[in-house]
Amino acid sequence: MSDIDPNKLKVVELREELKSRGLDTKGTKPVLVKRLKKALNEEKGGSVADESTDSIADDSQESSTLDDSTAQESPTKNDQTENTSQQSVEESVETPAKTEPEPEVQPKPDVTEEVAPAQAEPEPVEVEPEVESKSEPVKAEPEPAPAEPEPAPAEEPMSADAESAEVKQEEETANGVDVKKEAKDEEMKAVEELSDDDEKKRNRKRSRSRSRERRHSREDRHRSRSRSHERRYKKIEMEDDAWESSTDVLLDRFNADLSLKVNENNLSASPFTEGGFAMMWTGVRATYGVKGGKVAYEVKLTENCDVSHLPSEEVHPNVLRVGWSANSTSMQLGEEAKSFGYGGTGKAATECKFEDYGQQFTAGDVITAYLDFDQDPADIFISFAKNGDDLGVCFPVKKSDLEEVALFPHVLTKNVAFECNFGALEEPWFPLKEEFTFIGKVPLEERVRGTEPPAKKEDCEVIMMIGLPASGKTTWAEKLKASQPEKMYNILGTNLIIDKMKVMGLPRKKNYAGRWDVLIDKSTKCLNKLLEIAAGKKRNYIIDQTNVYASARRRKMQPFEGFQRKAVVIVPTEEDYKTRLELQGKEEGKDVPEHAILEMKANFSLPEEGVLFDSIEYVEQELEATKELVEKYNKEGKDNLPPPQKRSKFSDNRHDQITTVNRMGGRDNRNRRDNRYGSGGSGHGGGGGGWRDNRHQGH
Repeated sequence: MSDIDPNKLKVVELREELKSRGLDTKGTKPVLVKRLKKALNEEKGGSVADESTDSIADDSQESSTLDDSTAQESPTKNDQTENTSQQSVEESVETPAKTEPEPEVQPKPDVTEEVAPAQAEPEPVEVEPEVESKSEPVKAEPEPAPAEPEPAPAEEPMSADAESAEVKQEEETANGVDVKKEAKDEEMKAVEELSDDDEKKRNRKRSRSRSRERRHSREDRHRSRSRSHERRYKKIEMEDDAWESSTDVLLDRFNADLSLKVNENNLSASPFTEGGFAMMWTGVRATYGVKGGKVAYEVKLTENCDVSHLPSEEVHPNVLRVGWSANSTSMQLGEEAKSFGYGGTGKAATECKFEDYGQQFTAGDVITAYLDFDQDPADIFISFAKNGDDLGVCFPVKKSDLEEVALFPHVLTKNVAFECNFGALEEPWFPLKEEFTFIGKVPLEERVRGTEPPAKKEDCEVIMMIGLPASGKTTWAEKLKASQPEKMYNILGTNLIIDKMKVMGLPRKKNYAGRWDVLIDKSTKCLNKLLEIAAGKKRNYIIDQTNVYASARRRKMQPFEGFQRKAVVIVPTEEDYKTRLELQGKEEGKDVPEHAILEMKANFSLPEEGVLFDSIEYVEQELEATKELVEKYNKEGKDNLPPPQKRSKFSDNRHDQITTVNRMGGRDNRNRRDNRYGSGGSGHGGGGGGWRDNRHQGH
């Protein structure tokens, strides 16, 4: 055992080594390291290696490991924190001549951050870009293409869904923060005790004045460290809103998917294509629509974006739809009533019914979209032209079906950059048909402005749903959105991402040969990116995930500082919850594994008003009844979770298991593979909006 380096062992491994020698296994990591070093020294009769040097090397290695496994708030982070504290203590004890340079890294401010999470907490545990990656064994960099086309394992049931990603993400965030917090008090106590002993030694060796100077220096550095710790949280800069006052017809940044980048001229745009975004549709409407006349606009497909990372089986990786839609419809052009689109595969679509029309088109082509209110008193006619060639009437629409709503130019793209001409160009790309005019040249009083964004950030709402899977979160969120259409709530959840990955008009799951868990991981990455973007745009949001972990709530809500932050807690009675869970399983075939629900019950915590949230609403039951039930859930989850599994003391099974320090200081080896099988956006609860029944194929 002479080759063991205690500094490089994790806490559980240190305890195993001490236990095998019949030594005491209690204490924090610095204490355990010291105890094991002493034992090893006695065994080999040699001197203990310089602890300060070992700690520095250990810290460097831990930092490298963190870079490799940054996708999770895992034991690696816990170990890094413990090693950093160990390094600070050991340097104080073993190298009194130094002026303690390393405590700069010691995470003391994290103790404070738990007291005031609204200000000091998030940055050290900010995991927006990190928690996302769970499929890859170690790296959190963009995933290589080969990871996706792997055939789905035969044993993997199709009930796997987006809720699983929430379980994994929120568990790991909690394990990386909340468990670390509880261990930190013990660690800091040990640090203070050892620091007191160290101070006595220095007083014996140095003059009192030098000791006083050193103490003042440390206090100054600590204050500086605390200030820099607070500054490390980077406030989100809001998007420039100069475009809002323009009366020109532009691409509407407010009425667009978050995954679309609108260029500065507000006439051209390109979709996100990295990772899972390459599988998503993303759309935008124009700022103005019309209720009458003969109007048109042009769309030039400027570039097929590089999506070489997609598997070869991906159907139509670069495609775009052009058309018209009502302001109240979703961004999925052609997939609901009052939404009419013509796609690059030669299909016309409305209400998710696809029919052959016109010709296929691709990058370099120009599509002109025509809207004719005047030809017939009872009907309007929507038609298109490709590179100036009229393709004929595509949609005859009864005016009564429109209910006198305006129709707006609308573009939906998947990996195609485009530019629009609403009439701003001196010359059109192709001449319009007779009697038609560009919508941008229609007098302002005859145009209809789309819904405008809130005037300032302080007018924006972000509502966080909190509740177990299938408790009714999505039902509540969708009802709120429908009841207040003027607020145009953006519902953000992993199932929303999946819903935007349709293939041939059908849900992605029915047309996907790759590993479903890999796709879920990609979707989680996309959602985290969208949450980051959302905080910089003046909109109203509903975060529709379980959010039962306090650490996950902090991570997601902190960037929305300045918004009206609200929590909606849905905890139905036990009988109602059991009924909803069973109903979701029957209707959607989505069974949340008992293990996942127990994990969430064990860690379920209720939000506090005035910390992250300006207001908290308890929907199903009053606060006291909710508290009582959540406490019962906590006990039920902790009592019924399976015991931790044994693992080799030097193995690294991060791909299949996450080893964490539990609240009693022992091991908590949670098998994450079970968490692929979750549930999500049904009308009865879950995490998104993948509820439509899309029976008609097309693109």
